[in-house]
Amino acid sequence: MPNSVNNNGNIKAVAGSKGKNGVVMSLEEYNSIQETIYLNSTPANRARLETALARIETTKPLQKKLINK
Repeated sequence: MPNSVNNNGNIKAVAGSKGKNGVVMSLEEYNSIQETIYLNSTPANRARLETALARIETTKPLQKKLINK
């Protein structure tokens, strides 16, 4: 099961005793979920993120020329 979780990004449900079930996932997946929870933890931060995403979706990308040294 660990290879399936780590290699494929699968999350596996694990039956426990007395109805106390759990999950097994990769550390990378767990950290990603924790970061998402943190970034959305306050209404103000969530609003800033939504504004930034909307700006990205509606604004033409800025293109700059590279400086050759």
